[in-house]
Amino acid sequence: MSLRALIASDWARYLTDGTRPPNRVRALLSQGWWAVFVYRLGHQTRAGGGLWHLGYPLAVLGYKVIELTTGISLQPDTKVGRGCYISHFGQIIIASTVEIGDNCNIGQGVTLGLGRKGRHWGAPRIGNRVFIGANAVIYGPVTIGDDAAIGPNCVVSENVPPRAVLRVPEPIVSGYRGSFAWVRYPGSQDDPERRASLANGRAEEG
Repeated sequence: MSLRALIASDWARYLTDGTRPPNRVRALLSQGWWAVFVYRLGHQTRAGGGLWHLGYPLAVLGYKVIELTTGISLQPDTKVGRGCYISHFGQIIIASTVEIGDNCNIGQGVTLGLGRKGRHWGAPRIGNRVFIGANAVIYGPVTIGDDAAIGPNCVVSENVPPRAVLRVPEPIVSGYRGSFAWVRYPGSQDDPERRASLANGRAEEG
């Protein structure tokens, strides 16, 4: 997907967050949008080859400015799918080796961190349409399945199946209704992959 298309997909998420009518001014003033936009430019520069050695220092500078002004650490080396939505600013740490799928929601205070010991060595892989609630911590080489919902304050160091809903204090899987109530994007109601996943989740719920 082109840089322009990726930025457009992110912008659309801020216009259609599902909670209020679209408002371009509100979306433009969102610090999450600033962080995602600067990330896209930096990631494209890093992957572009050629004159990357001229543009990448500027990308790193932009990343540092965003980190200082918003508290969001989303490095240019991180792999992030289309339609990324960071709902609030403040103390969001995402390691450079993390992989994030399409149309994911990331709340304030979230840490997606690198595990550095034994079987916990590595970084998380986040599936498509995943909701990650405020102050959740996901670390190590874990996979979060498509359409999962990680509740606020959960600490996750094991794989999470698709459509699972995690809540504290364990954290435990409290159901398989997934992230459908929280993650919205243009065409989400008619997305065949999403509809199939929702049908599977309802079957698992019985």
